Amino acid sequence: MSSPAPGPWVTRWLSVPRYGAYLAAAGHDQQRALDLYEWNTGTSMALMHDLAHLEVGLRNAYDRALQRGAPAGEHWTADPDRLFPVALAVTVRNKWRLLIELNGVNCSNYLA
Repeated sequence: MSSPAPGPWVTRWLSVPRYGAYLAAAGHDQQRALDLYEWNTGTSMALMHDLAHLEVGLRNAYDRALQRGAPAGEHWTADPDRLFPVALAVTVRNKWRLLIELNGVNCSNYLA
């Protein structure tokens, strides 16, 4: 199926740089460029559908794994210091401070 007829609306909608990439790929044939854009949109839409399912599955797997380490009756987010201890945060901050100082940058501008 062909896209609607290309016209000035295409560059207003897509922008000159974006449409230009499709024009170049389509040998400067405006209809082919618009059809290519539509094909790309459909392909992206199909991929995003699958990625959305993968993202939900991964998030739920992480949640189950983290929940196994939580005290009985508590959600794993109830005690953030258990997973991200304050001492670890201080250690990481100090390592970044050392790295920044080794690179000759005044770290007081970047780290509290």
